[in-house]
Amino acid sequence: MADLSLSDSRFFQLSAWDRVVQEGLGYKPSFLAFTHKGWELTMIGIIITLMGFYLKDGLGTWLTDLKLVALTAALLFSCILFWLIGTNIVNYNLDVWFAQGQYQRVVETSQKLQFWYPPFKADEAFLKRLGEAQFYSNQELTALNYFIKGLEQYRGGNLEQAQVDFQTAWELQPDFIAVRGYLASVLINQGVNAWHEFPSIKLSPLSNKRRVPYKRSFLDTSQSLETSPTYRAAIAAEYFEEALTVFPGHMTAFNYLMLARAVNHQWGESAQVAREIIDIEQYFHPPHLSLLGQAYLHLTWNDYHHGDLITAWKRYRQTVDPKTWKQPL
Repeated sequence: MADLSLSDSRFFQLSAWDRVVQEGLGYKPSFLAFTHKGWELTMIGIIITLMGFYLKDGLGTWLTDLKLVALTAALLFSCILFWLIGTNIVNYNLDVWFAQGQYQRVVETSQKLQFWYPPFKADEAFLKRLGEAQFYSNQELTALNYFIKGLEQYRGGNLEQAQVDFQTAWELQPDFIAVRGYLASVLINQGVNAWHEFPSIKLSPLSNKRRVPYKRSFLDTSQSLETSPTYRAAIAAEYFEEALTVFPGHMTAFNYLMLARAVNHQWGESAQVAREIIDIEQYFHPPHLSLLGQAYLHLTWNDYHHGDLITAWKRYRQTVDPKTWKQPL
């Protein structure tokens, strides 16, 4: 993957490997939970089984199998090493050909290289060079060209134009995973700006323009609606929801949406987002403890504001003790 040097990288999240493995490869969450939590026991069981097998057949069988395993591992390691070194040598030559003006050759070789080395499909420098080569070779504008334009706007701080360019690239190529990540990042950044800088911002062009709740504060001013934290959070929530539409499962967007719903006093909606966070975080990767703690706390607030004080108290005690998170109340 590319080393993305983004000044606001805390708002950018690379592709959710949970989703890739679960939907792309077809594995179920139960399988992932097993591999995450039970692989140590599985390995111990395999080792015990092999020990019993080799104690029965003698040391000669063990040495024969060990040679076979070592030979296979060495062959596999050599293939991987050759694959990695070879792709990087070709990638270096692409820079040389680009400098020499052999743009068509760069385009053709880059497309083949992406097939043999899929990480290049999300490598920013690789994609930038490929897009420029397509432009200089007078090829028709593609999703990659709009992606590069969006990157330049994003780096320049023009989030609205970056959103337009990334959106165009995504419409032209829906499976362009890098543009989805950046488009989600732009929407999240705009949501954060809306939260802090309203009324200088505008609604997202992708927004479905749901009605924003009115907050009756500062009634002696002419800007009571605009200065309301509830109004600003509702506008921000529009962006966070659009980010989740573009990039389902984006944890940063989930986190901000959960907070925005709470600021809007939408405790039920906030709790629903919290449940989605808890469901995603329980599989495949080490959980983000601080995020899960917030999610369980939002469930507590929902119970409290619905008058269920007994459950709210139990939920709060559960919030501060990670060992009880998966236990039913």
